[in-house]
Amino acid sequence: MAGVGFVALRDLAAYVKHAPGGAVVSARNAYVYGQSQDGRVLRDFLYQGFNADEEGRKAFDAVMAHIAGASRGDFNVRFAEPNSLGAFTATRFPYLNSPQFDPITGKTDGLLSHLSAATMPLIIYTNSSTEYWGGGRSAALTHTTLDGHEDATLPENVRIYLFAGTQHTPALASTQNRLAQQDSNPNDYAWGQRSLLLAMDRWVREGVAPPASRYPKLADGTLVEQKSLKFPALPGVHSPLTIPGGYRSDLDASHPLPFLVPQVDADGNERGGIRFPEIAVPLATYTGWNFRNPAIGAPGELLPLTGTYVPFAPTRAAREQNHDPRLSVEERYPSRTAYLGQVTDAAMKLIQEGYVLREDLAGIVAQADARWDAATRGAQISAK
Repeated sequence: MAGVGFVALRDLAAYVKHAPGGAVVSARNAYVYGQSQDGRVLRDFLYQGFNADEEGRKAFDAVMAHIAGASRGDFNVRFAEPNSLGAFTATRFPYLNSPQFDPITGKTDGLLSHLSAATMPLIIYTNSSTEYWGGGRSAALTHTTLDGHEDATLPENVRIYLFAGTQHTPALASTQNRLAQQDSNPNDYAWGQRSLLLAMDRWVREGVAPPASRYPKLADGTLVEQKSLKFPALPGVHSPLTIPGGYRSDLDASHPLPFLVPQVDADGNERGGIRFPEIAVPLATYTGWNFRNPAIGAPGELLPLTGTYVPFAPTRAAREQNHDPRLSVEERYPSRTAYLGQVTDAAMKLIQEGYVLREDLAGIVAQADARWDAATRGAQISAK
């Protein structure tokens, strides 16, 4: 019965696009968006071929699956548990869109293998950093080979984007988190979602391709095995090298998945993906992982779906006193004006590339202005 949900999605799209005159609602095209578990639903929807309606026509013209990683879920199987929060119940082969050979089972399969050219939608996958780090999502497998040794070639109808240095859902209301060892990650990726949604619409209606996929790659060293991560030793921050990787839920724990994560710079910020101004012109270190607070036990375990926010010291004196290897705000930017100028330049570059809308520039700069106040914490920083 769980699979009836897929039928309902398919039939709704078919009705909207092909209902006779006088229908309650009708449209020329139908798009579908799913976030987190709903994104995993959409990946399974595609894999099981439900984008073909009962007449063999294309149901959805475009699919946007957000923060789903390479996973699917228990949505159309015997004894399905669609609401299961088990960490690794979703890591079933296949992960890649194109067909790939699995040497363990001898099967060749791909996420889109059960759709014909006539029923194939345009697809955009977006992920936060968290989807690379835990929870059984293994996002790197959406764009690497099964063994994790090579970058894969994406189909022409697929785009993949990493919002660098973000958590599953940004901590916009407050970074304070009593359950975690560090503050939660506030890096906002709504700017990218807005722009890519409009790009997807143009892709369908006008045939104008969206901006190029942007995600970390093995070839340029922006994607690496977790053990090769060069995360700086930050005071009071638990090393991410202790985080365990995932395994295949269609086999058993003796078959681990490749654990590939975005490489970072000297500040601990990710080098690959779409780097919004918070990463390109940073005032802090932003990650997709965070550990449990000792007060709630198991401090060596991840707090699910949570990232880390570690502001830079406001001054050189404060940095040296705390033995922080990262340059302070004072050492990076001579003034608030200089900082906001760099933010504007970084945002304008993303606008020109198509990853951010021009009308969002003012909001990005205003958010950066507020971050400056939080980062400097009353310290006097002026032009030198």
